[in-house]
Amino acid sequence: MTAYSVLIPFLPHRPEQVLPFAALVWHTPAARLWQGQSLLTEAHQGFAHATGAGFRVPTGLGVTLMPLRHPYEAAMQARSLALTTGQPVVAGFGPGATSLQRALLGRPYGSPLTAAREYLTAVRGLLAGEVVDLDGRYVSCHAALPAHPAPTVELGLGVLRPAMARLAGEVADVAVTWLTPARYLRRTVLPALREGAAAAGRPVPRLTAMVPVALAQPDRQPDRVAAADRAPRRRPAAMSQEEIVMSNRRHLMLWATAGPGAADATTRIVLDDAAHLPAVVDCGLAKAGTVLFVPGEPGDAGAATVVGYEGQIDEPGAELVLDESFYLQIQSYALSGYTSVVGPTLIRIADETDFRAPAGITGADVDRYALGCLRLGVFVPLTVVVPWGDYKVGELLTLIEDKFAVPADFAARVRADLTVADRPALPDTGTGTPAGLHTGILAAATPHDAARTAAHCRSSDPPAPLTAG
Repeated sequence: MTAYSVLIPFLPHRPEQVLPFAALVWHTPAARLWQGQSLLTEAHQGFAHATGAGFRVPTGLGVTLMPLRHPYEAAMQARSLALTTGQPVVAGFGPGATSLQRALLGRPYGSPLTAAREYLTAVRGLLAGEVVDLDGRYVSCHAALPAHPAPTVELGLGVLRPAMARLAGEVADVAVTWLTPARYLRRTVLPALREGAAAAGRPVPRLTAMVPVALAQPDRQPDRVAAADRAPRRRPAAMSQEEIVMSNRRHLMLWATAGPGAADATTRIVLDDAAHLPAVVDCGLAKAGTVLFVPGEPGDAGAATVVGYEGQIDEPGAELVLDESFYLQIQSYALSGYTSVVGPTLIRIADETDFRAPAGITGADVDRYALGCLRLGVFVPLTVVVPWGDYKVGELLTLIEDKFAVPADFAARVRADLTVADRPALPDTGTGTPAGLHTGILAAATPHDAARTAAHCRSSDPPAPLTAG
């Protein structure tokens, strides 16, 4: 029977980028979450982060590269991942490119088949609790792992050609293929797997075929999904390359924060779809003094300065990349409290889990309240702002005015936006937060967040009248 799993379709730069895919496995019949070898956020750590966020799902390493780890380290990491997630793990391995072998080992494997056989033999023995005593051509191991019960760890082997498929049949539990057509799997890989399994007198391994796909949608452009954004940039000729790069960064950050300097004569527009550029030009926004950030091929925008960028800005967990040197991370409010901030990060309201207006606020007041939370959200997560009363909001605004170069009317605008007349009082829950609001906050929390959210609601501030704001 065919089972379907989820492969993270890129190399995560930050562990929170794993969370949407872990959530997809958690909430659907998908069998497992897979990730290949990464030199950024490594798969073991990314999966452990997802577990800490509440998504304990079966995982697959498809595949990690043998030259990076001794078999003892590989077995220990695989079992540690199983212990962390509480779920079975497929630990897939492959010899990697000859250039990697030469760079890390001094010379490439003379026989990748022999290297893979020795490697998986050592890892299997270690995971089985055996004392491994192996002096092979490529692997030397005389050790055992401390005995400890753990979820199942199956061994996978990366397979592209029949010889490696036969070896997988002999020594692996799963054969992992990459971009292999169904006909090749049926006519070449499967017969070789069966042949190897029969020779070793063991069951035929499962076959995992990794094939990237994109969902077809009426508003989705296949070329934008598939093509790398390597768009030429239109820039003022009088500026040096370094000045151009720094200017583009400044404009992007001023757009994101509306900080000091954003009130100059420059209009800054960021498009999440290059197809919107003609409409911007037609309505007269693309004029001298306008800086347009456009994904993919920028096209012509008249007198405006057009800056192409890579990546995307409309999805939480994505990144906007300028000149391959500046990364603006995009994250949602719901995950903002658990985001590893390693550079500029834009927190956005992406869906209904990111913002729920307190009870008693309706109509246009909801928009005013959201705007106030957005302004404060530059400094603290929204889930922290929502349960606060006027006293604590005022304290924070005083601190912000003292420590940050915010516009002169920043505090006044936020106070106005977060103050709603005739707001009905709600009964207290004993947590320091009105009952309806407390329930709403918990309902919007991430899976593991209930206890932490409740802790946010217990305030040690001096007593003050607490409203739903």
